[in-house]
Amino acid sequence: MSSAAADLSIGAELVSEPYLADARAELLYAQAAAVRRHPPGKDVHIEPETARRMGFKGPILSGPQTYAFLARFIADKFGVAFLCGGALDASFVKPVFYGDRLTAHLRLLRENGDAREFEAWVENQDGVKLAIGKASVRRTP
Repeated sequence: MSSAAADLSIGAELVSEPYLADARAELLYAQAAAVRRHPPGKDVHIEPETARRMGFKGPILSGPQTYAFLARFIADKFGVAFLCGGALDASFVKPVFYGDRLTAHLRLLRENGDAREFEAWVENQDGVKLAIGKASVRRTP
């Protein structure tokens, strides 16, 4: 656990370094999609025409990629206190597009016994919340 994470007060906010959802993320998804073998015209994550037909301006990141970004931020900050007994529950409220610059956020809501409870979210470069949720981290691993 980082020293900044250990010394939090209620209302304190932790913010990640920016993450660029770039061509590397798109390639990782395309490789995974190749294994699943989506039929042509059905994948909003790598097919621009399909994404536009579904109402998006372009292909979108998959939910698990956004979730993993948020979970990794929490794991980096809290280590085993999150990995062994912590939890993350997130909902995707807006699409994440390739080229977005993402930041993960945690705000300490309360300390409840041996757990800390956080509001958790991911924003894009415009400050738009793309994923929202709650996270908990054990105070002592």
